[in-house]
Amino acid sequence: MAYFLALTMFLYSFYKVILLQFSTPSLGRLVQPYGHSSPMGITWTFMGASEAYTMFFGYAEVTAGVLLAFRRTQTLGGFVAFGVMLNVFMMNMCYDIPVKTYYFHLLLFAFFIFMQDWKRLFAVFFSKATITARSFPAYFKDQRFIIAAFVLKIVILGHFLYASSGDTIEKSEIRGSSVPKPPMYGVYEIQYHKKNKDSIPMLVTNDILWRRIIFQRKNFFSVYRMNSTSTWLAMKLNTVAKTMEVKNRRDTTDIYNFKYTLKDNILTLNGTHLGDTLYIKVKQYDLKKIKLINRDFSWINEYPYNR
Repeated sequence: MAYFLALTMFLYSFYKVILLQFSTPSLGRLVQPYGHSSPMGITWTFMGASEAYTMFFGYAEVTAGVLLAFRRTQTLGGFVAFGVMLNVFMMNMCYDIPVKTYYFHLLLFAFFIFMQDWKRLFAVFFSKATITARSFPAYFKDQRFIIAAFVLKIVILGHFLYASSGDTIEKSEIRGSSVPKPPMYGVYEIQYHKKNKDSIPMLVTNDILWRRIIFQRKNFFSVYRMNSTSTWLAMKLNTVAKTMEVKNRRDTTDIYNFKYTLKDNILTLNGTHLGDTLYIKVKQYDLKKIKLINRDFSWINEYPYNR
């Protein structure tokens, strides 16, 4: 039970330490109306907004896993794991996050592990009785076997750590915060839209009209309409010829072909779509204006910075 819980701690901890599970809030999340967020989405944004807190959470799980691997520290490891799992379980329950039952089982595992020493714990905190140290008899009489068993445990523990961290690092290179940003990375607000030489009014009642474009992933960009719905579109970008081919992933016949220019944070798109000619002018939004990702640490706050 202790080894299973330790392995689970390692698996989840490195996703936090390497900032893969809770990465910096995406551009789409940052421009999403706050009231349209799901409870789980708010949790992911809350955790991702602070790298330090996310890493602290991950290191707490690593510590619990290491302590659980040794008999002399299993009680402390179970206690640390119980505190961590209790927090995670309550977040899952209160913010509608999946795997509620699974985390409840992990919580019970941690509880049973540290409660094996409940008599000593009770005596330490609630009585004046003298507490004798717990004895840990050796598994073998032969010293060579004892050393071999210890070495084997270190090897297995090292394998757990290596496998967990290696898997997370490999995934972070594909979709983590360290992945290079694509060309034109940012949020773009549409200023002007013309179709077949006729300008289209930017009315909020026009549900199919583009309002915003976000470039965040390589070979994809997302389009936000006036009604705040969004769609991911596949993109083939040629930065030399300044061309952009855009396809709807759900409808392969829905294709946009653009020639683009980007100068002084103004992006212009000239092209065609289903036989219509389009001209779209968009302005890049200054991400430094977003407080959630630009608020620096302050040791002393004269006034609460509550926005």
